[in-house]
Order: sequence, then C-alpha cells, then structure tokens
Amino acid sequence: MASEKGLGVDEDAFNELMEMQRKRARAARSTGAQNAQMDLIADLVAQGVQSEFIGYSKTVCDTEIVAVIDSRALVLKETPFYPEGGGQQGDRGELKGAGFGFEVHDTQKPADGIILHIGRVLYGTPQVGMKVMAGIDRYRRGQMRRNHTATHLLNGALRDVVDSSIKQAGSLVSGERLRFDFNYFEAIPIEQLQRIEQFVNHEIMRNTEVETCEMALADVQQDRRIQAVFDDKYGEHVRVVGIGEFSQELCGGTHVQLTGDIGSFRIVSESSVAAGVRRIEAVTGMEAVDWTAEEHELLIGLSQRLSVKPDELPGRIHLLSNQLREAEKQIKLLQSKAATSQLDSYLDQVVQVQHVPLLAVHVGELPMDALRQVLDQLRQKITSSVLVVASVNEGNACFAASVSPEWVEKGVHAGKLVGQVAAVADGGGGGKPDKAQAGGKDASKIDLALKQASAYLESVLK
Repeated sequence: MASEKGLGVDEDAFNELMEMQRKRARAARSTGAQNAQMDLIADLVAQGVQSEFIGYSKTVCDTEIVAVIDSRALVLKETPFYPEGGGQQGDRGELKGAGFGFEVHDTQKPADGIILHIGRVLYGTPQVGMKVMAGIDRYRRGQMRRNHTATHLLNGALRDVVDSSIKQAGSLVSGERLRFDFNYFEAIPIEQLQRIEQFVNHEIMRNTEVETCEMALADVQQDRRIQAVFDDKYGEHVRVVGIGEFSQELCGGTHVQLTGDIGSFRIVSESSVAAGVRRIEAVTGMEAVDWTAEEHELLIGLSQRLSVKPDELPGRIHLLSNQLREAEKQIKLLQSKAATSQLDSYLDQVVQVQHVPLLAVHVGELPMDALRQVLDQLRQKITSSVLVVASVNEGNACFAASVSPEWVEKGVHAGKLVGQVAAVADGGGGGKPDKAQAGGKDASKIDLALKQASAYLESVLK
C-alpha cells in the first residue's frame, strides 16, 4: 500500500520504535499481576490495546474480550470493574457469554490502559472477540463506596480534631472495613476518637452531595484545600472528589452520591504500625450497626452479671479491681508467712556435697519476691552454705540461689548454678556470684531441676 502511493517503509526504524514502546510499557509495570504475564501485557500496551473503565456510572455492561493473558486473566474492551488502586480493592463479579462463564476474584491494573480481570473459568473457553456481559458484585461495591467516602471524612476529621498537619501514610478500602494510616507521634486519646466519630457521623447526617471533577495537576498543587499524596505519580489531569467544604481530595476511587448513603460510622481500633505512624480501622453501614449491637450486647451482659445499671459499670469495675488487688496482696502475704513458718523443717534437708552444706528445696506456691524473702531468712539460719529455693507462680517455675563468701572463693557461682538448675525446667537466668535468680516454663520439673544443684557442686569442687 505504501509503495502504491510512492512511499517507502523504514523497517529498521519501525522495529526500533516498537522496541522503545515495549520498553516504555515494561517500565509501566506494577506488582498487580504475576511476573510471568508481564511480557504479554507489555506487548498489549505496545500494540495499543486499551481497557476503558466505565464503572463510575455503570455496574454492568455488554463488552468483548480483547486479550486472553491466560485462562485466569482476561482483558475487556469496556469494563465496570474497578481495578485496585488508591487503597481501594479491586471489584469482584462475573463475565457471561454464549457458552462461557467466568468468575472474577480480583481486578488489577498492571499497566496504563490495561485492566486485568483475574479469576477462574466456570465453563467454556475465553477467546479474543467473544461478546460477554460483565457485571460486578454490586453489594460489595456498595460497601466499598461507603468505606471509601468515609475514609475521606475520617481524613478531614482527624485534621480538624487532632492536628491540621496530619498527613495520610496509606489506606485500605475493602468491603468489610476501612483502614487509614497517618503520620502522628502518639496514640489518639479516647476522647478525641469519640469526637472524630461525631464529626464523621455529623457529616453523614448532613447528607452532603459528593462531587467529582477533573482538574489540571498544576492547579491542584496551588490549591491548599485539596489533600493529596504528592509522592504518588499523577498525570497532567487528575480527579478531585469533594464533599462540600469538609473534604477535597485527589482520588480515582468509587464513592457514594450523598454522604447519607454511608449510614453510620464507627471506629473499631486505633494503634501504632510503625515509628511515627498510627492506624485507625473503622466500619460503616450495616457493619457499623452490627458493631454497635455487639457492644450493646456486651454492655447489657456485664450489667446483668454485676447487678448494676450500665452507667454504673465503670464504678463497679473500679471497685472490684481494687478489691481483687487487695485480695492478691493478702494471698501473697499469707503465702510468704506460710513459707517462712516452715524454715526450721527445711533445715533438716541440708546435705553435704564435697563438704559444702547444700539446701535445695521446693517451697510451694510463691511469687518471686516472696521466694527471695525465704532465701534471705534461710541465709541467716545457715550462714555457711549453698542455697537453692524454688516455687511455683502462675504455672511457672521460680528459682533463687545464694552462695556464702567462702564458697564463692572456691569457685561456686550462684548465677551459673541457678542457670543450670532452671534449664531443666525449660528456663534460664543468672546473676552475681553470691546471689541470683531464674525462671522456668515447666513447673512440673522443679524437683528434677533441684537435683542439678548437687551435680553442679560436684563438677565445680571435684
């Protein structure tokens, strides 16, 4: 055709330009698809294959397959499926054609203009040019729309309530909940979290229209009202999502038409995920209603169990906590008195190992501080000796040891001794030559562990 018009074709230049285009396409890769698929995707970009996203206005459409990456990944000409991006997860749904069915588990955008529908074939074989009906899971999309708009409201509320300098550090919008990471140096107090919830729910009740528009990136960068993660890569024109005067953000995700469509908003948790980075997780819609119902059920259950009104629970729990703390002190005191009252009976268990008086004894249930008191009192009664005492505390083994000065000079080391003993009870510890302590996970092996005391002395003083 070119020769008929008196034109020539520079094949070398064509091939060189085609390879340059392939390299640009490969540079556009993201981690959304498997590496094995990427060369095929790069070729599609080089060939000018495009997927048009029409999911802002449609949840179902008639379209056709323009590429089959493999039996698990298809590309459509037009699609209502939103590809994962901006924190929002990819859509799920189904594709149906004549003698063909495909279940979409995820949607990704591995390169500009390419939207991958990832899933499994239910029946038939996908082919390029095949006409299909593409329909998303509308219920899940509705949940993500609510959660995404609520994320914008949360971002605005955080800056209004906590600190206007807060910057977004990441997000996740799923069908179940939303997650928002932000730069901040300390935990958000419960009072401020409650105010944030109130701010967001107030905006929901105002039923403000959620508007979108296209703007030049240069204009956005000059408008301080518009929030954006400018570390991200944008084109020359960007999509801005506005919620009245409350929020203006760059966003390509899907949103509700009115804030009232969110229904309700509840904060589930606030935590630290890294140095200087906090995370808030929240739910909306029926998930928020369910969360509130579960809290209410828990509150009523505690109220009935403690025989007080719900608003009296904090005082009742505080009282019970103080009573429990006092009871624990009394128990420890009684345990300590019981152990020290038997000191004389322990003296009968002293044995001679290499001419060293050794007492290795299990004194029963005692916390470590009380066990050390027993050890100190035994040291006063047996001045020249090696002592190892053991107890059980909350299911764990406790050990304490002491070595009098003359035996320290002979090479006996309390820290090494108690470490060897505790090892038998799946534990460890150590300390100074004259005094040390250790713990063990297996309290059932305390008696066996104490036998290591004589073995240690035999090895040191032989």
